[in-house]
Amino acid sequence: MVKNYVSRSKCLLLALTAVLFSVVGNAQTFVIYPPGNTPTAGDDRSPLGCWFGYERTQFIYTAAELTLPVGSIVTDLGFYLNTVNTPPGWDYEYKIYLREVPGATCVSSTYASLTGASQQVASGSITVAQVASGGAWIFFPISSTLVTTGQPLEFLVETNWAGSASTCFDPDGWFGNATPPTCGNGAPSLGFSNSTLFFQNAKTASAQRWTQDNNPPTTNGAVTNSRPNVTVGYVLATPCIGPPVGTIAVASAPSVCPIPFNLSVTGI
Repeated sequence: MVKNYVSRSKCLLLALTAVLFSVVGNAQTFVIYPPGNTPTAGDDRSPLGCWFGYERTQFIYTAAELTLPVGSIVTDLGFYLNTVNTPPGWDYEYKIYLREVPGATCVSSTYASLTGASQQVASGSITVAQVASGGAWIFFPISSTLVTTGQPLEFLVETNWAGSASTCFDPDGWFGNATPPTCGNGAPSLGFSNSTLFFQNAKTASAQRWTQDNNPPTTNGAVTNSRPNVTVGYVLATPCIGPPVGTIAVASAPSVCPIPFNLSVTGI
């Protein structure tokens, strides 16, 4: 972290197929976890914080927790915004990744190693127009080709403000709304890391977080026992009906034993 902590919260604006499967004609279902949206671990700025220039969050939910049937495709992901404390007006970027994993426990690792094995399913810019008041779900549409098989789902969320709090602030202690930021006159008032807080729920080693200024984090993250409450929207994939059209297999030799041979398929 840089020594200037005056306004770590510079910009917390919040936005408010697989083989033999298709998604045509299926109704969308939404599920909230935990049921009743109970914040059993209080609230926190993750997964959409901007206290550091680059923040990342990993969290895992089991299919049983989300009550996702096998053959589901995630279509929406929502986080419950509990508190907004006058955030400033500059945009920042976000990305969301998704994959199935064999276990429900996070292990300290680099963020790049996880995204490299995952599918990016959303990206964009969080803008002033998307800022919501406290007490609201913030939804992101998901574009995924993943058809679930019953394994736990891993979500990766990153925010990219870039830079750090060492550059200039506006008179309210926030980064300015210009590019580059315009410094205000006089001493800025204090910013704070909790300008935007999301409900969290408790589960051992269910999440991991990375934070760094100036450059994306490259070191292992810190595993934590709290993860963001979520609403997940999904549809059921529809299996294709009937076997594939038959083809013709042709061998390169009249007898395939014991000599080497090639086997080709035509009419696919």
